[in-house]
Amino acid sequence: MSTELSIHSQIKINKESGLVLPERDRYFSERANFGDELIENLDKRYTIDVLSSGFLMNQTTLKAVFKKVCGKSIASYMKDYRMKKAAEILKESDMLLFDVAGTVGRSSQSKFSQAFKESYGVVPNRCRQEQMLASFKRQ
Repeated sequence: MSTELSIHSQIKINKESGLVLPERDRYFSERANFGDELIENLDKRYTIDVLSSGFLMNQTTLKAVFKKVCGKSIASYMKDYRMKKAAEILKESDMLLFDVAGTVGRSSQSKFSQAFKESYGVVPNRCRQEQMLASFKRQ
């Protein structure tokens, strides 16, 4: 006999957001800001195995719950976050692209540029140039 409760008895209403989550999903979202765990050190790569051990869930459950709570897969979430952080760095600093790539967890500048272009439609250098031009025009 399964020790897992039926889905009807697992559902709780999160009064703050109005979001209805099964008990295990609510546990997951309340354990920690799960996204924060992943983004504290962008230069580190966490495997699904390490993450599932850290959150005491099997890999399948971890992936399903993460997607339900965050709205996308762990890999998509991390890629989007890394590229957003890279865009901020490009806008706010004159850091070399190689260093920006390393800061957001990419060991290869070319793979970083490719991922950035997939996310924003332009390569990082072009993004920085466009931001500089826009800033110059506002002055």
